[in-house]
Amino acid sequence: MVKKILLSVIGFFVLAVMVLIVLIKLDSFPSQYNEVPVSVFGEEHDDPYFKYNSGTDEKNEAKKIFKDLSIKLKGWIEKGYTNGGEIFIAKDSVVLHHSSAGWKDIEDGEKHELNTICRIRSMTKPFIGTLILQFVENKKLKLSDKAGQYIKSLSKTCTSNITIKDLLQHTSGFNQQSILGLNNLKSGIDSIANKCVDFKTGEKFTYSDVNTAILALVLEEVSGKSIETLLKQQIFIPLRLENTHTQIKDSFRNNLSSTHIDDPLIGLKKYWDNNEENFVSYFRASGGIFSTARDYAVFCHLWIKEGKFMNQEILQKETIDSALLANKLSISAKKNYYGYGNHLQIFEKKESEFGLIYGHSGSDGTLALIIPKYDLIICFFTQTRNNKALKLFYQTIIQKMKKIKKL
Repeated sequence: MVKKILLSVIGFFVLAVMVLIVLIKLDSFPSQYNEVPVSVFGEEHDDPYFKYNSGTDEKNEAKKIFKDLSIKLKGWIEKGYTNGGEIFIAKDSVVLHHSSAGWKDIEDGEKHELNTICRIRSMTKPFIGTLILQFVENKKLKLSDKAGQYIKSLSKTCTSNITIKDLLQHTSGFNQQSILGLNNLKSGIDSIANKCVDFKTGEKFTYSDVNTAILALVLEEVSGKSIETLLKQQIFIPLRLENTHTQIKDSFRNNLSSTHIDDPLIGLKKYWDNNEENFVSYFRASGGIFSTARDYAVFCHLWIKEGKFMNQEILQKETIDSALLANKLSISAKKNYYGYGNHLQIFEKKESEFGLIYGHSGSDGTLALIIPKYDLIICFFTQTRNNKALKLFYQTIIQKMKKIKKL
């Protein structure tokens, strides 16, 4: 009898806690969540690079396939999967879909407008990889060069075998670890180098922010310029990425999203306010860029067009091809995740139904997909960590690709 009463009390307590969690989650949303704002660009929109009015039957049919994505995004926001977000899809420079919904700040009720600037976190890595490949093309670096040739703290025995290629392919021997809290990029690398590698260089694949940070420092040592200057001079300016930045500026703060996290206990909450300063004073090369879905799509277009942007050659076709060769040490049958020679992720193998799908994701809830076989670029930008909507978005895209395939 006592046992039954005890079990009943425990059951009631568990139920009460579950109800409380649900109530807290509901309370974490602004009152406007029952009317999620949605914005969609029309065909009259003017863009210096992308066309919003296609004029071809195939592209118009493709637009119809992606049309309901704004409604799906609205639904994910209503369910509390993310604070808000933006979707940008283009095929051969023609925009098939561009919409935004929700809020860039769930506490202040600020709408997530079209072309909201987001922290793209690890989607910074392909930018650094692109710079490295430019330096290799210009014979300022070799993939076989040892990092210790340029960074003294990496020249000692336990780190002396790390090559530029190892860093690009995440086979350096460093585990994932933070370099935050230090004064600058160099002091961070020196601190980690003093601990030596976590496993033998070239022996296995382990994704690590340290690899990108080292690559950035190598670029600074070789060029005599800051990594921020190199990014601006060699990528941002040539590609006309006017909404892509390495530091927060007051001039665009009003268009900058706050960042949120989906806490399993209390739901969505803000962990960084767009009125605050950055976490670190220096540019964090492994994940420090701020950008928009549209700007990142331009960067992706550089890759899908084999290194060309308008009349400029940013990278050679041969370089693009070599950068997309799989690092066999990274192959994981369980995760279907491959690291590439240019800090890229692969989401579907060449042999898949839709051919190669590659790109990158960011830990604050951003994703870019490049599908060369169909000349498609797909960007989904939210600002919520532990984001349920990202997985649903990818699954939705795969389903829609089955229809695109039939066009």
